[in-house]
Amino acid sequence: SAHDAFHDSAERFPYPQYNPIRHMELFDDLYNWSTEDDPGSKVLWLYGLAGAGKSGIAQVLCQKLQAEDRLGGSFFFERGHSSRGDGNKLIATIAYQLRSLKNLPALREAIVEVIAEDPSLLSRSLGGQLQKLIIDPCIGNVANRTLVIVIDGLDQCENENVQLEILRSIATSRSHAPLRFFISSRPEPHIGDVF
Repeated sequence: SAHDAFHDSAERFPYPQYNPIRHMELFDDLYNWSTEDDPGSKVLWLYGLAGAGKSGIAQVLCQKLQAEDRLGGSFFFERGHSSRGDGNKLIATIAYQLRSLKNLPALREAIVEVIAEDPSLLSRSLGGQLQKLIIDPCIGNVANRTLVIVIDGLDQCENENVQLEILRSIATSRSHAPLRFFISSRPEPHIGDVF
C-alpha cells in the first residue's frame, strides 16, 4: 500500500490550502452529500482546473469525516511520485485504512480473513480487489454508518488505463455496501465520459 498517499501523511505536509470564503458553499454541499440518507448517487466527482482548490477541499473533507469516524480511507494521487502516482496501489491502500479503523473490529476481521484466504488477491484486477477487499467486507460490518472513500487527483494517476479501470470498478461494483466515493480530478474528457 501507499501510506504516503493518506490525507494525513507527513510526506504530504504542508497540506493543500482550503479557502473557506471561496469554497464554503461547495464544501457544505459535499459534506451534505456525504451525510444524507439517500444522496441519489454513491459516487461524486468534483472537477476543476489545476489550482482551483480541489485538493484543499478534499483535505478538509477528510479531516471532518475522520473526526466523525466516517472516513473510510483516502488516497491523494501525485504524478511522478513512486507510490502516490501508482493507481495499482489504490485499493490495497484503502483496504489498509479500513482495516485500521479502531472502532470497527468486525470490518478489520473481515478484511484480514479475505487476505488470509487468498493472499494472491493483491495481484488481481482492481475491480476484483475492490469487490473482495472493500465492498464485500463493508457489507454488514460497519455498524450502521456510511463510510466515505476520498480519492483526490485521479488525473494524476500515472496510467490513463488504470484511471479508467478505477472508475469502471467503482461504477460497476455492487452498491449494497454502505460506502460513498468522492473523486476529484481535472476535467479530463476520458474521466468525464465515465460519469
